[in-house]
Amino acid sequence: MKRIWLVYPYGPVYGDKGKECRYTQFGRELDRAGYQVIWWTANFSHGSKAFRCDGWKSIQVTEHFETRLVPTSTYKKNISFGRIKFEKNFSENLEKGFNDEETPDAIVVASTGMFNAFEPCITYAINHKIPIIYDIMDIPLIESYMQQHHKLIAPIAKVVMGIERMREKKFFKNISGICALGKNQLEYAKLRAFNREIPACLVYNGIEVNKLRKTMEGETPNSIKPLVKEDGWVFCVFSGSLGPSYDIEAICQCAKLCEKKKSKVKFIIAGNGPQADLVKETSMSCANLEYVGFVSLDELAHIYRVSDIGLCAFSEYSTVDMPDKFYDYCAGGLAVLNTLKGEVKEYIEDNNLGYQYKAGDANDLYEQVMKLSDPTVLAAAKENSYKIGGQFDILEQVKKLSTMVSQILHNQ
Repeated sequence: MKRIWLVYPYGPVYGDKGKECRYTQFGRELDRAGYQVIWWTANFSHGSKAFRCDGWKSIQVTEHFETRLVPTSTYKKNISFGRIKFEKNFSENLEKGFNDEETPDAIVVASTGMFNAFEPCITYAINHKIPIIYDIMDIPLIESYMQQHHKLIAPIAKVVMGIERMREKKFFKNISGICALGKNQLEYAKLRAFNREIPACLVYNGIEVNKLRKTMEGETPNSIKPLVKEDGWVFCVFSGSLGPSYDIEAICQCAKLCEKKKSKVKFIIAGNGPQADLVKETSMSCANLEYVGFVSLDELAHIYRVSDIGLCAFSEYSTVDMPDKFYDYCAGGLAVLNTLKGEVKEYIEDNNLGYQYKAGDANDLYEQVMKLSDPTVLAAAKENSYKIGGQFDILEQVKKLSTMVSQILHNQ
């Protein structure tokens, strides 16, 4: 049985709350395709900012798929020196873990969008003459972020990105395949690959569409407070990390604006992160915002059931192409309000799923919410969203990766 290693230090692992990570789904699919799989990830959770265990730990997901937790340090802010230290510790301990395992037949490694953790992977792959597949999930943005938000240390960020680009060049010189989360990331990677005929595939994160829809039809779990929706009200939902990459402050300001104007629009925020305190404080003083905290996928499904509009609310510097929440919203049949300028914007415009608003502008968000809240417009957008939701089913998406892995190994 051939062995595949997956490397990505983020995302919920088997047993965590929330929907399964891209890499858990990759592992399940590669297991179904007949491979022995190890996913190397961090013992510190990016979502909850808490340790899952002390030191090393193995989690058996299926008979031939194991998640290996690698010791790391902590960090509180998503964009910080603590985060850089975390990835450095992950890389160092990852290298030690590699040396204790039988050599795999291939490695799939993701970019981290910051201080990339793939350095030990490419060195290991070169030394052991095995193919490595680059799963590009984001385009580095630290330099532009620092220039906008921390100008005093922006020169340091520029130096860091210079080092990153040199490491990235080495990486692209040696990869055997490309997997990407969105089409712009795919093009970014293909343009930098030394082999112009390199195997490549586009794999959206997706969601188990039928499972979510079935859960939405079931009874509300006792673990969550039922959301009461009166006639004429429109519920907008944001689910995800409450960090600086998202437009949380504008959502809070818009909720206050709705209350002031006595608009029948309520914002529901689910998730956790550095801006959770802001959301909590706003919810305590504003009747048009409700904070439900960090919830499981089953609990989130019942929030979607009473919701009308999903918010793809990212900050202005974001380079995300196709966010996970978009697949959730379409599977749940929600209209969409979006700030992103990438591929997701094209999907929304081409399929009449909702509108665009300017990131950071609560007034513009309010105007677009009110426009989308028109009963006829909203009903059509929700119907269109439900119709296209099926194409993002994760079980179909991840097959593209296992097919490419098989082709690459066959051609070795």
